[in-house]
Amino acid sequence: MKTLSKALLLLLLLTSCQSKRLYVIKKVLDREFLASSYVKTPDRHKDNPKTGIRLVVYWNLPEELFLTTLPEIRLTVLKRSHKVDQVTFSLKKKGGHFFYDLVNEAYETSGGILTYKAEVLAEKKILEIWEHQMWVEPINLNANPWLNEPLEGATQVQEHPDKDQTAQIDNQ
Repeated sequence: MKTLSKALLLLLLLTSCQSKRLYVIKKVLDREFLASSYVKTPDRHKDNPKTGIRLVVYWNLPEELFLTTLPEIRLTVLKRSHKVDQVTFSLKKKGGHFFYDLVNEAYETSGGILTYKAEVLAEKKILEIWEHQMWVEPINLNANPWLNEPLEGATQVQEHPDKDQTAQIDNQ
């Protein structure tokens, strides 16, 4: 019995101590998201706050990866309207975060975000994947499933998109 307890404790410790190289957090943007809502201070954004969803992609990669190549992250977002957005950006530092906002009119017309995944790529090879628990690959009847290419018909969001759908990079 003691041996079994020790083995279970060791297994628990070994499985719970993994480092996360890539992960995504989803946040709701509304009036309550503003810091001024909590501290009861005046804020001009309270009158017309952003409404929508923010995905925050965090990464912490080994420095050795940057010696040979410039890795990038590809974020694929499937909206409730069944439209797909793909955002790809190069990484300059081993750790940082990236914001993907779907707000205001873009949020209303798309119905919001259904699911998403993030991938770390180096030399067109996938090194790391983080998937939302409901992620499934969209079925595209015109795509070749054996090629690692962007989805046909996907919207490529640039680093400086319009104000309703923003993508910002913060390399720490």
